[in-house]
Amino acid sequence: MSAQEAAGAYEPRPGDYVTVRRYIQPTTGERTLHSEHLGQITGVCPQSGGYRIWLNTLPDDEWIYTGYQFLGAGTDGSGPASLVTEIAPMKADGLRIQVSPDLALLLDASQCIVAEVTDPAAGGEVLRRVTITNVDKVKATLDTLRAAQQDMLRDADQARVASIYEHRCTEGKLDRHDAVEWLIARGMSRMKAGNITAALREGGQADEALGMSYEDGYWRVPV
Repeated sequence: MSAQEAAGAYEPRPGDYVTVRRYIQPTTGERTLHSEHLGQITGVCPQSGGYRIWLNTLPDDEWIYTGYQFLGAGTDGSGPASLVTEIAPMKADGLRIQVSPDLALLLDASQCIVAEVTDPAAGGEVLRRVTITNVDKVKATLDTLRAAQQDMLRDADQARVASIYEHRCTEGKLDRHDAVEWLIARGMSRMKAGNITAALREGGQADEALGMSYEDGYWRVPV
């Protein structure tokens, strides 16, 4: 029987909205908050001394164990400690999920979904609340922006790699493929170019290398 069951506390059920707080509890001294999660339970699996629970606000492959977990003596000399998990249901009008330090999404007393902007530097002072009336449109917009963001990030990454490659080539630093092509472009057969680049990499010398050398993982050619 888990500690929560023994105390007659809440037993997690799929579909419930909950607050999960996890604390580091040393053998002596005050406990400290390790993490806090808010969301709807999507799965429950009894496990010795507690439950495994899944939340819709966590990745599908990430679960939380609610039972006792010994963390060992620790590396900071603070002595043995354990991970204590507390889970409690939330009322529908109190559901509030912190998306970022200055933005939260919540369900207010009239069952409206509200975006709340706060100022963390001012103790969480609420700067503005906006009621989201068309949730489907907002979700579709976020999906569209997310897809566009991924495309832009991919293009930026490809441009960065291309820029590094071009800069390296202007310095006369080539990889094996480009070194072979460089020799071929100067009238050498592919077999001979391959043999020369291999010989240079092994520390040998090649009289017909047309000024090519090998250093620091690159075939260097006259610029």
